[in-house]
Amino acid sequence: IQEVKARGREACAAVRDRLWDASADTEAAEAEQQGAARAWDLQTKRLQGEERALERELQDAEEELQATEQARDEAREQLAFGARDGNCDHGDDQLSQASTSP
Repeated sequence: IQEVKARGREACAAVRDRLWDASADTEAAEAEQQGAARAWDLQTKRLQGEERALERELQDAEEELQATEQARDEAREQLAFGARDGNCDHGDDQLSQASTSP
């Protein structure tokens, strides 16, 4: 009977140790998963910030292009009026400036 009890205690201790190890492994896996989730959230927020910055940059570029096109159109109109009036030099200068202005 003593031998059976001893084997039972050993088996119980072995099961308890395996359960303890499994619990520790589970906690470690959960901590790793939480760390990965935090890293994912940080990466997502960083990418969203970059996306907003690129959208602002694109908007600025579109506005700059629109202003340049408007200046070019105005210079062409003035060039056309200058040609009619016989003053082509003034229109050429304005067209040149509109083509090179930012």
